[in-house]
Amino acid sequence: RSKLIKELFNSYKNAKEIVWVQEEPENMGAWNFLALLLHRDLRSDQNLYCVSREESASPAAGSLSVHNETHKELLRKAFSKDIVRAI
Repeated sequence: RSKLIKELFNSYKNAKEIVWVQEEPENMGAWNFLALLLHRDLRSDQNLYCVSREESASPAAGSLSVHNETHKELLRKAFSKDIVRAI
């Protein structure tokens, strides 16, 4: 697996930012598992970022309107330079 990820990262020669995007809160979903695995496969000139909902005890917002607004914000961050944190 790691070899395939490294090949994928290396195939994008100009990629300096690798972004993991998930709808789940940061403390849920695949991010916590994959962050360390992906980090070891980065080139030295690449950074890994996560765009997700804020940490929460619940996987859902509980309100459709809040969910829709949060979803729009996730998409905006995923496709902009407004990335919250790198590891």
